[in-house]
Amino acid sequence: MSLPAAGSGSSSVDPASVPVTLSYVGGLARRMGCKTEELLLDPPVTVQSVLDRLVENHGDDVRDLFFNQYGWLDPRLFFLIDGEGANVKGGLEATITGREEITLILGIPMTGG
Repeated sequence: MSLPAAGSGSSSVDPASVPVTLSYVGGLARRMGCKTEELLLDPPVTVQSVLDRLVENHGDDVRDLFFNQYGWLDPRLFFLIDGEGANVKGGLEATITGREEITLILGIPMTGG
């Protein structure tokens, strides 16, 4: 009896996939239904590909939470990569290796005077 060769088998996880762990804070955690979530994405992984997968997984209505009417990252969404805003790291095209701490926070619009 022989054993299957390394890397063969029926596993559906691509070994090249990048695990990305996300943390949600506040109202966004309630909306997403969890405080943390792990995604497996094919490289290259960017902020855009993470958000696209979240829309796939959680429905089209979350698209309005992430993107404004022009398709840009909504300024109310704080997508933090190791504590820095995604815009500082390259915006929607910022590369994610899977080793970063990713935190998403949805800001509440403030009014007053």
